[in-house]
Amino acid sequence: MKIICRLIALLLVTGCFANRAYCDVTGYREVEIKGNEREKSLEWLQIKKIDEEMLTSGIGSFDINDKGYVLVLMNNETINIYDDKGKYLYGYAFHGAGGEMAGSTCLCYWIGDKIALYIYRGEEKIVIDGDAVTLYAVEGARFPLDYTDRGLVQNYDGYTYTLENSIGKEYTNDLDVINVAKDGKFVKKLIDVSQTKNLVGKEYVKRKEDDEFGYWFFVFVAIGLICVFCEVLHGKKSKTYS
Repeated sequence: MKIICRLIALLLVTGCFANRAYCDVTGYREVEIKGNEREKSLEWLQIKKIDEEMLTSGIGSFDINDKGYVLVLMNNETINIYDDKGKYLYGYAFHGAGGEMAGSTCLCYWIGDKIALYIYRGEEKIVIDGDAVTLYAVEGARFPLDYTDRGLVQNYDGYTYTLENSIGKEYTNDLDVINVAKDGKFVKKLIDVSQTKNLVGKEYVKRKEDDEFGYWFFVFVAIGLICVFCEVLHGKKSKTYS
């Protein structure tokens, strides 16, 4: 009986995370978010264009568009943009509820000259075109269909860009440098935060309290009730057989 109770509790927790673990299905579509829902989302996201290169965080991912422009998603929910020569141009800050784990809670990639930011939580795709921001609700897939995982190594115009750890080339959750090479020979570092990623940087958006406390409170209360019910049921059966 105790094993059954534990299985039920595990299934409940798994069900509570169902909105965070998806399988690709048919019927994919993107629905533009408008009106009050758009205003609420923008108020939460707090997307801001910034002009300061952010180097006080690890690197989550990067992408290169057809013009050689590189966007780098930092783990502190900021984005650095570089031109094809490696010069920093501008960036963005946002609040995606990922904190110091933005690289694992959202996607960031180019759509031509536009920046796409997809937040797993809420299944929202944000398309940034200069100062214009368009929001979409993504339905029917784990992530937008126009997203392709470029991985840790990308090529442009004969150059190879590699996102790695400064200590070694193995994949870790603490990636901190993008090296640029040509014909197998090192050329330069596009970005290197190995010495600065643990510093306290500027915070462009104020973190907001979300409903995580209420969410987990519900989960634990539900699990507790199930366990109590199972114990009572087990007690009744024990008396019956005694």
